[in-house]
Amino acid sequence: MKKVLFSLLTLIAMVAMTACGSNDTEKKLNGKWQTTLTESGQQLTMTWDLNADTHKALLSINVGMEGTDMMTMDFKGSWKASAEKITFSIDDNDCSVTFADSFKQLADASGIDLKEIEEQTLAEFKKELAGMAEEEIVEITDDTLTVKEDHSNITFNRVK
Repeated sequence: MKKVLFSLLTLIAMVAMTACGSNDTEKKLNGKWQTTLTESGQQLTMTWDLNADTHKALLSINVGMEGTDMMTMDFKGSWKASAEKITFSIDDNDCSVTFADSFKQLADASGIDLKEIEEQTLAEFKKELAGMAEEEIVEITDDTLTVKEDHSNITFNRVK
């Protein structure tokens, strides 16, 4: 009876540990991923910092134009993944827009109030994300992650 009870408890413990832990895809995604795109004349550097143990995510988008940084948008939240997709849940209260010093100086010289632009930019991105985003996984290796967004593939490289 003790052997049966011990075996049953061991089995329950193993199932519980497996259920609470990260799956294989999440383990592969653990770390920092980055890609750079050019869209409408702007250079976008997107960084995803994903922690498979805590399921915390920091998503960052650096926007530049003609080799000059303009701003960085940071979004914090959580994430989970299956073999087919990554689902992000963004904390709307933990998002920020930070303008580059050179952009701030240009705005000051032009008499532009960046606070209003910051609020509008943040509101637009929050609206676009609507608290959650899903990315279809096309391929994942040790060093690259390709996701499908709309009708195009975006490839991220592991940076850490």
